[in-house]
Amino acid sequence: MERTIIYTEGLTKMMIIFHPASGKMEIFKTEEALFKYIIATENTKLLEGHTHFSQTDWSFLNFSKDDVQDLYHNVRTSALTVPLKQAYEQELGLVEMSTGNFKHSTQIPLKSALDLKVLKKEWSIAYCKAHGYAVYVAREL
Repeated sequence: MERTIIYTEGLTKMMIIFHPASGKMEIFKTEEALFKYIIATENTKLLEGHTHFSQTDWSFLNFSKDDVQDLYHNVRTSALTVPLKQAYEQELGLVEMSTGNFKHSTQIPLKSALDLKVLKKEWSIAYCKAHGYAVYVAREL
């Protein structure tokens, strides 16, 4: 079945995700609410006893500037990545995202809060698309 993603730029009134196969629909007042819903959904898969225990390959980790400093000093030299080194040297935060495969996660130094908002939105839309949801965004009129 073809999946539709409709997204309009600008401030949003609400976001609606709809899964055509199951008929499941969720409504969120903000992009941040959708993001938090997805994170909570994925985090429950980390709980022992969950039917999909340890079967998540989607994550979004936001490291503060202080977290980056600690991480840099505690990571093995062989595991040090270019984005982590850049964030450390420029005293920036860092986002690490996985979009379906933990072995191919992406790290991005954060230069502003706007960067974080855009990354969360893009990650959320990608998650919905990968899980068969149509995404509709209604703008305030």
